[in-house]
Amino acid sequence: MIIPVDTDYEETENIEGETEETIGDSASLIRQVAPGEPSVSYAVHCQTYGWMSPMSDGAKAGTSGQSKRLEAICIRLNSNGAVDEQGNPLTGGIRYRTHVQTFGWQDWVSSEMDGEDIAFMIDGGKYAGTSGLARRLEGIEIELTGDIANYYDIVYRTHVQTFGWLEPVKNGAMS
Repeated sequence: MIIPVDTDYEETENIEGETEETIGDSASLIRQVAPGEPSVSYAVHCQTYGWMSPMSDGAKAGTSGQSKRLEAICIRLNSNGAVDEQGNPLTGGIRYRTHVQTFGWQDWVSSEMDGEDIAFMIDGGKYAGTSGLARRLEGIEIELTGDIANYYDIVYRTHVQTFGWLEPVKNGAMS
C-alpha cells in the first residue's frame, strides 16, 4: 500500500487474534485511498490457478489456507491525480524484483505511474517471477521512483510457509 512519508504505521491484533494494520488514525487491512492520493494495484500468478484477479491498496493477493505458492507478481502504480505542494502532478513510478526458487534474484521490473493496465503488462511479460515453471517466490523488494518517492512510502509484507505473516517493510526492503 502507499502511505504519505512520515505517516505512523503499526500493527495490532484485533479481538479475533487477526493482525490489523494501523495507518495514521484508522485501522484496516485495506487502505481507503482519498481522491488525489496514489494507489497501487497488483495481480499474482498462483500455483494451480494461474493469474488471479487484481487487488489493490493492502488487500491480500493469492490464496488463504490452500498451501498454493505464488510464482509471479505484477504491480501498477496509479497517481489518482496526486500533486506536490505547488499543485504540480507527481511523476515517477514503481519498480520491484523477486527472488525465485532455483534462480535467485531476478532483474528489476519497472513501470511508470499510470502506465499500462495490469492485463497488458502480464501479456507483455512485464512482471516479476515466473509463469509455467513451477517455481515459488521466495522474496520481494518494492520501491517508488521519481518525485513520488519524496512524498509517499510503499509498505508491503509477505506470508511465508512455516513462519506466517512477516513484519511489514517499506521502500525497497526485502520481505
